[in-house]
Amino acid sequence: MASEEDKAATGIQARIRARNAKKEVESKKAEAAEPKADPKKSDAKAGDEAAGAKSESKGIISRGLAKTGNAFGKAGDFMTDGLVKLDETLAAQEEKNDEAVKRLLDNATRKTVQKVLRVAGTSVRESLKPAHAPQWLCDVAVYVHGWAWPDINETLEAQIMASLSSGGRKLTQSKLQHWAKAPELWAPGAKPWRSWPVRPFDWLRAKILHSLLPADTNKFGLARDPVSLAIIIAKTTSTYGINVIIFVWLFLLIDRSDEAQLVRYILSFKTFQFISGLISAAQLGFSLMTCLENTALDSTYSCQATAPGQGSTQPWKMFLELVRVMLLLACGVILAGGGAWGGPEEILALEEVRVAAATGKLISSRKPPKGSTYVQLEPDGPPTRAQIKKALAAARLKFGVPRGRGGVLPKFLLLDFTIIIVLLLSLALKLLTLYLKGAPGWIFWSMIYYTKLTWALLSFPFLLFLAPVLGTSLHHARPTGYDQAGNLAPLLSGSLMKQKLAKEETERLAREEEEANLEEQRKRGDAAGLLQKVQRGNKTRKDARKVGARIARHALSIATPVGIFVNANTIEKWFS
Repeated sequence: MASEEDKAATGIQARIRARNAKKEVESKKAEAAEPKADPKKSDAKAGDEAAGAKSESKGIISRGLAKTGNAFGKAGDFMTDGLVKLDETLAAQEEKNDEAVKRLLDNATRKTVQKVLRVAGTSVRESLKPAHAPQWLCDVAVYVHGWAWPDINETLEAQIMASLSSGGRKLTQSKLQHWAKAPELWAPGAKPWRSWPVRPFDWLRAKILHSLLPADTNKFGLARDPVSLAIIIAKTTSTYGINVIIFVWLFLLIDRSDEAQLVRYILSFKTFQFISGLISAAQLGFSLMTCLENTALDSTYSCQATAPGQGSTQPWKMFLELVRVMLLLACGVILAGGGAWGGPEEILALEEVRVAAATGKLISSRKPPKGSTYVQLEPDGPPTRAQIKKALAAARLKFGVPRGRGGVLPKFLLLDFTIIIVLLLSLALKLLTLYLKGAPGWIFWSMIYYTKLTWALLSFPFLLFLAPVLGTSLHHARPTGYDQAGNLAPLLSGSLMKQKLAKEETERLAREEEEANLEEQRKRGDAAGLLQKVQRGNKTRKDARKVGARIARHALSIATPVGIFVNANTIEKWFS
């Protein structure tokens, strides 16, 4: 039994050894069949593998550095955004803390101005009473002073505080920025003969309003524009009643919800009427002198040829006079009925709407919801008239703009209408008398001409409203005008117009210098690009120092008593 097991084990071992021997023979045959490797090729292959490993390691390192740089860049951007937000938060807190100090300073300034004006009022009242004058004349002077000086005092105080108070200075700085440009008649970049006008009515309206009632320039500045110059000349032309027709257009185009616009319209109308009356009176005097000379030389000469009011256009001119009366009546009713807005709050509302329209944001609704006071305009062009009106209504509600009634101007208009009624009744009575006496027909038109001339000359009381301080104290309207886009805006004073011109000239020179630098950089090529990168780096470092200086300024202004005694801008310069 054991021997059989030994035989079986021996057979198994023999088979295993045979299989292993067979595998060794097959492996040797395979090695003999393969070509022998070249030592040089093996070295090259090893070198390529080493170079690939090296480049792969370099790529890993560069990617790692890039990721690190991006991380640092994101961290830097995050820190910059954080610093900017911190600066805005601290600036808001600083402004909030300064409000109390500003109010104290403004109240002190207001009391000083009021004290000076009281002394000035007393001096003016005493100067109105000349020595050795009768008592009744002194009483009249005191009465006139007591009637006019309170309004004059209020006007002077408002004008002085507008330049001395913190809010007035802030408003002044705002008025020098973000002025809208004139609308384009044709499509941008297109030829007039290859495109249709984009907004012809808006372009014409803006052109007329800015030419006749500009807010950011004067007539000398408009004289350089041929279209504006033509409109101004047409306004002074009485042929065929062109001046009255322009006033009709102007009444339809202006914003009749603004007190200053109605006041300015009425005063402009009456001023031109008075000037035309003076011109007509001079022409009438020359005609009378010619008639007298011809009559002295020829006793058969008739003055009918030189009589005023003759011509085929006379009925048309008389019809336009009726239109003039209706326009003045409409303006007077709007003012007396409280249909217009005015006061200092109106200036704040107009300024907010002007800046919002220029920067692309307008108040969204009459009662803006919380957190969404402004809405971004569509990128298809400037705001429309409907958007401007909607924004202005919301701004007036926000600032609590009161109704403007034009001061005593409606009373002057009432006096003017009374004069018209008296003149018309006198004319009717005179024409009836001439008709009963059998007078010729041409004398009727001459009498109508005399009535018109008398009404024009009796417009001289309205010239009181043109006086620099007295006029403002009589009508209480804050001056407004129109920008180049035809939108209502606060009127700039002469000094602000000069500052605006200087600012625009500085910006123009800066643009020209920048364009010259860019042209030079394009010529230099890559060196210019490198220089530009260096300049951007310098600018970034300057901005960082500026942010640090502002944060240091806020820290000293808010957390220490230094901000009470030292101006915040001066503190910022210490760290710049």
